[in-house]
Amino acid sequence: MHQCIIHIDIVENCILIQCNDTEESIVAKLTKMGIDEDRIRLGFIHPQHQEYIGKEI
Repeated sequence: MHQCIIHIDIVENCILIQCNDTEESIVAKLTKMGIDEDRIRLGFIHPQHQEYIGKEI
């Protein structure tokens, strides 16, 4: 048995976060490193619902 803690894909010019089972926000860390928040997508939340949440997941 295994568990994926973090799963990130790079697709075209975007970072797609598929899974984040950590206690910290990967989005906050990536933006702190200089990656534009518009290039970060949350793959585990349907795109239709992403507009209703903050990206601090």
